[in-house]
Amino acid sequence: MEYSDSIIDIREQYPLLPIEETLLIAKELGIKHPRDPRTQEPVVMTTDFIVSVLKDGQHVDVARTLKYKDDLVNERLLEKFEIERVYWERQGVNWGIVTENEVPKTIATNIAFVHGYADLSYIEDFQDIKESELDEFSVYLIGNLLSEEMTVRECAQQIEMVYGLSAGCGLTLFKHLIITKAIEINLKDKLDVNQIISIKAVRTDFSEKVTAI
Repeated sequence: MEYSDSIIDIREQYPLLPIEETLLIAKELGIKHPRDPRTQEPVVMTTDFIVSVLKDGQHVDVARTLKYKDDLVNERLLEKFEIERVYWERQGVNWGIVTENEVPKTIATNIAFVHGYADLSYIEDFQDIKESELDEFSVYLIGNLLSEEMTVRECAQQIEMVYGLSAGCGLTLFKHLIITKAIEINLKDKLDVNQIISIKAVRTDFSEKVTAI
């Protein structure tokens, strides 16, 4: 969701308030409202994700609960979901359940591979590198990737050799370029740095610099 251009905001474990609303819904449905097992007091229910999506130029909120498919045979769990569903229906918000079957595994794995590299200031070897230097390194790496003459790993090793960077910096920069969308690749295919990877697009600010080389 963080990688998607259409998602504006993500709120996790969103409380269904006021609690009187879910208590009323539970009563109407004849379902026991979730309670604290120790005190037996009603607890505030939550929805895993409330996501603001940009749709036709408008911000639209959708509610999504995540559960493994095999868990959906649990009758008590389904009762809680019914309270949740009715709550969001009355709020006029689209609600749904997402299982592992709805998450494209290859795309998720690829994003997980690069996700931690959006901010390089937290990575030791990049803390003293100026923005102008980072731009120069990026342009050089993108140029080599676009030539499609070397694997990603070979491109990474070459930039380390040319600029005297520590081992691993080239791949770190490659991951940074993907997660910040400076370059676009096909995330539907398994990301293998030991292969030549085609670059589908280059962000305008870098594209102009690469062309000028």
